[in-house]
Amino acid sequence: MDLLSNSMPTLSTPVDTIYIGGGTPSLLSGKDLSSTISKGKELAARLSELVSPDTHFAPVKEITVEANPESLSLEFIDAFMESGGNRLSLGVQDMSERGLKTLGRIHSVDQVGAACEMARRAGVWNLGMDIIYGIVGQDREWLNNTLDAVLGLHPDHLSCYELTVEEGTSLHRQIRSGKFSQLSQDQAVELMDLVETKLVSSGFDHYEISNFSRPGKQSRHNINYWLAGEYVGVGIGAHSHIAGIRRANTMEMSLYFRSLQQERLPVAEIERLDEEARFREAFVMGMRLVNGLSLEWFQERFSVDPVEYYGDMLKQFAEFGHLHIEDGRIALTKRGRRLFNSVMCHFI
Repeated sequence: MDLLSNSMPTLSTPVDTIYIGGGTPSLLSGKDLSSTISKGKELAARLSELVSPDTHFAPVKEITVEANPESLSLEFIDAFMESGGNRLSLGVQDMSERGLKTLGRIHSVDQVGAACEMARRAGVWNLGMDIIYGIVGQDREWLNNTLDAVLGLHPDHLSCYELTVEEGTSLHRQIRSGKFSQLSQDQAVELMDLVETKLVSSGFDHYEISNFSRPGKQSRHNINYWLAGEYVGVGIGAHSHIAGIRRANTMEMSLYFRSLQQERLPVAEIERLDEEARFREAFVMGMRLVNGLSLEWFQERFSVDPVEYYGDMLKQFAEFGHLHIEDGRIALTKRGRRLFNSVMCHFI
């Protein structure tokens, strides 16, 4: 802890969320998970004390842990609950054996159901799931069946992401060889429309481009990220963002531990953003929120009016129907959200 407090700038606000993810946390034993959460709470408390030493801060409000269906155990869930965990996020991805095989997942559809039943019986209050759409060969019927199956498990939160094919992966090689073909943009938009229509009509709030929740079950951790908030990442490959400085820890395990033994932060990359870059990044990230952001928020945070700053370019995209400015707020339209990357690349 002294290493962190002496080597990094102080956060501007207290820490109120903990997110344990990356890799597969559910491979941990219950004892190791309890220890990890306990250390996370200690770190959060110490970082919060540095913000204002004379102020007593409330306990962390949200503790999220990721898990995979095939490795989730009752021991793990019990440790999660006893340690104060209140958001469990399952990497479901699809509810067909064909889709799971295409994505290289090792769990089965039955294991998803068993994991959800186990979590609910243990009293998990906020159960989330990650879903991927746009899988090679997927059509509306396939995706609709997956959504029906997922909704039948009564999740509280759903993160639905369009498939991104990374270079060097098996799927990428198969697409290049002609064995599979990727969906067209029109097909992907059609599936995105299905996701939004289906989940909203089922009672979910669509609060971010890819995220839906039951009322009161939004992810506080992720909202902080979309609002350009600060965060501290601990672990191999973890990222931090404090006072406009981004740090990325090394991905090499031996270097990571050697750095700690030498009382050095295991940082591999550092990027410093000036105030203008921070504003532009905050604008782009904030536009991921379905309700957008208030112009007053930008003014208070950066002393910049986006309408004045972006000028004619902003007006042009409003005329195209990609965004709107109403009641002191700026947000993307449904059309703009469908074309997020191609629209927002002009504003970064």
